[in-house]
Amino acid sequence: MDDAAYKEIKATLRSLDRRAATIEAAVEKLKEELQSNRAERQRLVDLLTPINDLPSETLADIWDYTRECHKHPRVGGENWSHGACRWRFKIAPSVLKMSWVSRRWRGVALTSPLLWSDLVVSPHTSLELARMKVERSQSCPLTIIVNFANYCDDEDIHDSDASVAHFLSLMEVIQPHVARWRTLEFIGCFGIMEMSGHVTSINGPAGKTIVDACTGILATTPATQLMNIRVQYDSDLPVELPEFMRGGLPALRRATVHGMDVRSCLPALTSLTSLDLRIPSGQRPTPTQLRDFILACPDLSTLSLHGPPMEYFLDPPEDYNYPIITAPAVRSLRIAFNIDEEHLGYYFFKAFSLPNVETLRIHDSTQEQLDLFALQLREIDFTGRIDRFPKLRKFSSHYNRFSPDSARLMLQYMPTITDLEMDHFDMPQVTRYLLEYASSQGQVRACCPLVKLKTLTWNNATNEPVATEAVLRYVVAERITCGFPIAKLRVDRGFLQLHADVQRWYRERIDVEVVPWIPQDEAGYFI
Repeated sequence: MDDAAYKEIKATLRSLDRRAATIEAAVEKLKEELQSNRAERQRLVDLLTPINDLPSETLADIWDYTRECHKHPRVGGENWSHGACRWRFKIAPSVLKMSWVSRRWRGVALTSPLLWSDLVVSPHTSLELARMKVERSQSCPLTIIVNFANYCDDEDIHDSDASVAHFLSLMEVIQPHVARWRTLEFIGCFGIMEMSGHVTSINGPAGKTIVDACTGILATTPATQLMNIRVQYDSDLPVELPEFMRGGLPALRRATVHGMDVRSCLPALTSLTSLDLRIPSGQRPTPTQLRDFILACPDLSTLSLHGPPMEYFLDPPEDYNYPIITAPAVRSLRIAFNIDEEHLGYYFFKAFSLPNVETLRIHDSTQEQLDLFALQLREIDFTGRIDRFPKLRKFSSHYNRFSPDSARLMLQYMPTITDLEMDHFDMPQVTRYLLEYASSQGQVRACCPLVKLKTLTWNNATNEPVATEAVLRYVVAERITCGFPIAKLRVDRGFLQLHADVQRWYRERIDVEVVPWIPQDEAGYFI
């Protein structure tokens, strides 16, 4: 190769290098423009979908409210498995579905262990899901909900032996982490027990085996973070909660036990602030046992009773006196009457002394039960026993059917009541009746029970703004005419559906407090 050819090749190579550099520069510029274009496009997309703009912490907080433990335990649940029922139960846990949406959402889900900290144990909960949740929850406190109330036609899954075996396998995954349990709920469904060897509810022998295995863990293993326990089980079979480990439940604050014998476990429940009981007849503690337990609970502020909490005499001997059960810490008392036991009011107010109780709430009771309760108050001369309930100020009714005369009797024999709370079914007719009764008896209206009331609270009026306006106008008019001391009305947002001028008319005459919903006391946690 001569010198001229050599120089020509070198020049060509330099030219190609320059051209390559130019192309590379153009490519880099195009990449920058492409990146800028993508960023601008994403910015515009984010304007259309603001959720993409949320910080990861906020996104995780939103997902937290979709967790299964925040749903009503009798509805839905973690029916996610690889079994034959998958065609019918297609509800995967919310956090799992969220993690399938995008890489960012998956990253948020996997770095938020709280979102994995609830586990609903059912015949359809796969071992894979249980292990996944326990692992991804890391060190977060766990919410365990045992719920065998959702069923399909798969006989293999719902065979009694298969259900028990599957549950025990799930508990083998969960039990090593009992120190992380924060809430334990065992929800039995209502209905028939077992048919043809298949579980149609957990109320039969298979259910008893499951509930014994579930609660038995607490008899041998300390659950130092357990704050809430709820066991709801209806069966003709006697089922007893075991004697929980003494000192093994130091953080326990709320307990709900329906349908089970609690006598053995009472010594381990003295740290409670809220207790909700529905105990079958024949499995209840004696008055003396209950008295000793209540005295050992210095922080028990909310007591809920579904029927009698202790054994009692319908016709006690003449020389028999109930031991007085004094509960100085109780501030709120909730009562519901059993269908076949309607003597709760008669013996309860003879046996109990609640010197600091402020609220009496009756719920889920029939008109006949409430009529009997009102008559019992009159029969035992509750007014003469009011020294046992000197601070009782509020009477609350939820999901009842009051006869107006029963409401009158209750208010008449509980003279310290100044705050009346009722549902929209009862409030209009009760308030009208109280006034009309006084007139029909030839009394001045100021003698009727309304004269003691300072606050009226009306629940569930959201869908009846017209009725809300009618009863409010009536009460306010009578307040002005007769000088009643009612100074405050508490209503829900149905009041806001009234015309602005109408709202203004009431606000100028009386203190109206509008709340999103009527707040529940601590006992409402399990209701």
